[in-house]
Amino acid sequence: MKKDEYAPSRLWVIVEAALEYFISIVTSGAYLAKITSALHFSDSLTGVLSSFVSLGCIFQLGSGFVFRRAKRVKGRVIGFQMAYQLLFVVVYLTPVMNAHENLRTGVFLTAFLSAYILINLVRSQKNTWMLSLIDNGKRGSFTAKKEIVSLLSGMIYTYIIGSAIDRYEAAGNMRGAFILLAIVIFSINALHMVSLCLTKERKAENAEKANERASIKDVVKNKKVMSVMLISVLWYITTYCATPFYGAYQVNQLKFSMRFISILSIVYAIVRSIVSPFMGRLADKHGFVKMAFVCFFVAAAGFLACAFTTPENGKILFSAYNVLNAVSMAGINSAILNIVFSYAPAEIRSQAIALNHAICGVCGFLTTCAASSIVDHIQANENMLWGAHLYPQQVMSAVAVILTLLLLLYTYFGVLRREKAH
Repeated sequence: MKKDEYAPSRLWVIVEAALEYFISIVTSGAYLAKITSALHFSDSLTGVLSSFVSLGCIFQLGSGFVFRRAKRVKGRVIGFQMAYQLLFVVVYLTPVMNAHENLRTGVFLTAFLSAYILINLVRSQKNTWMLSLIDNGKRGSFTAKKEIVSLLSGMIYTYIIGSAIDRYEAAGNMRGAFILLAIVIFSINALHMVSLCLTKERKAENAEKANERASIKDVVKNKKVMSVMLISVLWYITTYCATPFYGAYQVNQLKFSMRFISILSIVYAIVRSIVSPFMGRLADKHGFVKMAFVCFFVAAAGFLACAFTTPENGKILFSAYNVLNAVSMAGINSAILNIVFSYAPAEIRSQAIALNHAICGVCGFLTTCAASSIVDHIQANENMLWGAHLYPQQVMSAVAVILTLLLLLYTYFGVLRREKAH
């Protein structure tokens, strides 16, 4: 029996995903809100910054330029990955800079935005590299295993980090907390580079010619690929109208401690780890579109719980949202990438993934920008809307429920039913 030379690399793919997940945890959500609060940013601006993670995806269209004529992508991916993670070290050091507030804000924005530009210039090629190591028919199960490792290790990681921040904050030393997290990110970056270096790259047949010939135009001409892309686009519009504001909501209005936020992360990780294998098997057996359809129902229930969340019931209802979100994202997270990967022919996969993320990113960012004006308006009116006392996050969650229902209709009638007819 021939030895599988890529088996060790698949293990390193799992390790690499966990390490990158550790960095993403402390550069988003409530952790990002801690930095922006120290820099005196508003909730709406924090939400817009959170959504730049989405807008940054447009730079994936530049991957064709970065990798033009490249026979191998590994070296360039490693270089860009190292650079963006070091920029996050700078992000955490900006609140402790001995400089004018305007200068600190400028450094923070430059480092934060540049990091997401660099991430996205290589993301589609990195995803193609990693997915090419996994056999067709096993990607759902493999993705589930990868997520379980990330989530369970991230569970321990977030509890330790959250507890440390709470201790620093209780001692009135947020400066120490920011420095600690900068050191943590720097250390994880070093380990992340090692994992990437030890992951082999499968050389695609005629890779160089494919890189030269394939273009975004070829993707647009493929109606089947474009129709399934719309599922991702509608999901980004749905989630980015509400979730970018949840980090500030937890910190500023619901008054959750970082320890409680860490506990929420632990519960999220446990639930998602339990559900992920089931979602993986569902995707391998029935396809990623059907699996995503099931998850969208659960996501709608989660947004509905958030629509009724207030400081009085926050720990109960936001925890309910957290659990429902974990169940839904156990499938949606992998579906967004794998749906396009599955439908796109091999010669246009990288371009299809890049275009998918770019369109999703722009739509997500513009959605958050529009939503931020509503958030500002409601907060300016002392959380009053049409005579009722409502927090803006409640309103945006209600909108997300409606959008999720529209997404379910499109997924069923626009993709699943049409495929059954053919």
